[in-house]
Amino acid sequence: MTRPMQALMILISLLLILAGCGGATEPTATPLPPTVTSAPTRTPAPTVAVTPTPAMEAMTLEQLQEREAAIVAELAIEQRHMDGASGFEGAQVQEILDRLNRELREVRELIEAAGSAEATEAATSEAGS
Repeated sequence: MTRPMQALMILISLLLILAGCGGATEPTATPLPPTVTSAPTRTPAPTVAVTPTPAMEAMTLEQLQEREAAIVAELAIEQRHMDGASGFEGAQVQEILDRLNRELREVRELIEAAGSAEATEAATSEAGS
């Protein structure tokens, strides 16, 4: 082979190598059509079941103490809910906490009143004996 023929073979080899190394642009990805999705929904905050209870004034001291323990337990549960709640859910849980705290204060006042009434009644019965 002659010198020009060798140069031509080398040139063709280089062109083939360069063509194989890239140079072509990558095809662009076609965008996906938009999908229709429903708006995310919030699950409602857990609520304390409101059950009709007899008037607290008519409850005995034992019943008031049991109700106090139940309210304290409900408050603990709702406080745990409040720790993980935010926004609208947090406002709902806060309303429940406020209602339970009001009820707890009322029950404790009645327990205190019932305790003093029992103490007065016991003192009166002892004095009359």
